[in-house]
Amino acid sequence: MRKAMLFLGSVMIAGALFPPAPAAAIETVRVADDLNRPIFVTAPVGDYERLFIMEQRGVIKILNLLTETVNTTAFLNIDTQVTGPTSAFDERGMLGLAFHPDYLENGYFFVHYNSGDDTVISRFSVSADDPDVADEDSEVILLEIDQPFSNHKGGTIAFSPVDGYLYLAFGDGGSGEDPFNNGQSEDTLLGKMLRLDVDDFASDAYAIPGDNPFVGAGDPLDEIWATGLRNPYRWSFDRETGDIYIGDVGQYSVEEIDFQPAASAGGENYGWACHEGDTCPSYNGCVCATADFDDPIWTYSHIGGRCSITGGCVYRGTAIDGLQGTYFYADWCSAEIWSFVYDGVDVTDDMERTTELAPGAGMSIVNIAGFGEDAYGEMYICDRAGTSSGEIYKIVPDDIADLDCNGNHIVDATEIAVGVAIDCDGDGAIDECQIDDGTATDCNANGALDSCDLAGGIGTDCDANAVFDACELLANPALDCDDNGVLDTCDLAAGASDCDLNGVIDSCDLAAGGIDLDGNGVLDLCELPPFVRADANLDGEFGLPDVLYGLSYLFSNGPAVCLDALDINDDGKTDISDSITLLSFLFLSGAPPAIPYPDCGVDLTGDNGGNLGCGEYPLCP
Repeated sequence: MRKAMLFLGSVMIAGALFPPAPAAAIETVRVADDLNRPIFVTAPVGDYERLFIMEQRGVIKILNLLTETVNTTAFLNIDTQVTGPTSAFDERGMLGLAFHPDYLENGYFFVHYNSGDDTVISRFSVSADDPDVADEDSEVILLEIDQPFSNHKGGTIAFSPVDGYLYLAFGDGGSGEDPFNNGQSEDTLLGKMLRLDVDDFASDAYAIPGDNPFVGAGDPLDEIWATGLRNPYRWSFDRETGDIYIGDVGQYSVEEIDFQPAASAGGENYGWACHEGDTCPSYNGCVCATADFDDPIWTYSHIGGRCSITGGCVYRGTAIDGLQGTYFYADWCSAEIWSFVYDGVDVTDDMERTTELAPGAGMSIVNIAGFGEDAYGEMYICDRAGTSSGEIYKIVPDDIADLDCNGNHIVDATEIAVGVAIDCDGDGAIDECQIDDGTATDCNANGALDSCDLAGGIGTDCDANAVFDACELLANPALDCDDNGVLDTCDLAAGASDCDLNGVIDSCDLAAGGIDLDGNGVLDLCELPPFVRADANLDGEFGLPDVLYGLSYLFSNGPAVCLDALDINDDGKTDISDSITLLSFLFLSGAPPAIPYPDCGVDLTGDNGGNLGCGEYPLCP
């Protein structure tokens, strides 16, 4: 079922109210080489990762846009059933390729090729098993036309962005001066543009849209949309407006560009063979004044080696500011490239682009056989050259190096906009590039910035330092002493035991040699009661045994469980005065020991000398 396709008139209105800014400087970069006579490139709607390259011999190849590499296996190879090219100027071969507007759903694409001297329009399907390979046995022939000569085959086939129908343009049958007057004859499809419905039909391979201009009994033939064409080898739709630009190859002296607005009901007559461009040679006795012909919007003469127009495209990409709405075209013989802007009435901004678009670095564009667009609307030039030296060049802003961090000649903002590249934090930079240049981290190597993982609930940052916990542990495994995958600081904050308040999880203290004499998995230090000042032997009470315990420590090298317990007067040292203080308290009503006394607790008074403390003796509580 045909999908509704809307005309974007609002864009035209906006362009009239707000004229575009001056176009940025442009250049070309080579994105594919070692090709066999490439003459056209295109891509299905919405396919932002591939560009399909049509070689005249009957082969279609795929250029991976993300890596700028050509697949080793061809998408389609019907070389054996395609006639031509047998020489540099043979006009036969595979000449047109169009993907159905719903290709990503139905897998249909259409080709225009020559078998013998006849023209064939066929539909193929993509393979059910591999999206990069077509099913060569799926061919359905829609249309075959007998051709009287080997030249003037036309070329482009394309779907209208406005009505969704398939448009074809055929040459006049060849030779010179249109010997059979096919351009003006009503009973032949040669020298015409056709409009076909390739979706809604019953028994035939195509149907005739009911609003074609000549539908009805008798001639002109119902398929015809426009007449009076000599060799419309390369023509195109403006993908935004639906307008048609036709590069029609001239005879002896003039090349022309014809125009059909999207609002046209069809039926235009572009004058061949009465007109050649803006001249009136009146081949076959045609009298120019006897017919209402549609004049070209632009012509150029055969000077300086010019001989044959290669029609191009209207730029509708986003990478080159100010270039939108500019039509490009070239001459096959002179390899000159030009552009202009047409507003439906006047041609403006006509300029030659040859020098600006010369690739340099030992490369050159010598045989321009076609222009084409990718799904972004960015534009390419096909340099046909020879059987192994054909090339594809992409038109890019001249500051592309500053706009393309991953080096695939796609502006970063363009990749981000369609989702081919990811900018998870919305800072305008491709995440992959930030990871590669070290300005952002991806410690779990999942292709996403750690900051985005954290924001999306993937991974943890338990210490809230904006660093993925996994990254901290990867960089310093010692931060997880119990190897449970959680930072020790977070374990402690969540209640892990640190009875000696040394900032280390008790289990790690034990693993590092902490004392656990009874082997119960608990630091002995944590099992001892908090000390009472003067309870030197830590038996839970104090008296004369504690005096003796302290004297033993001082004079007989006896043990000392806790120095703070021995420092009874809390003067920062242990000496005979401590024993005297306790004896005075016990028997002479002297001052009591310093706190904690008489209860158990932690020494909060500090030591006068600052050189004693529980931390200096391993069994201090």
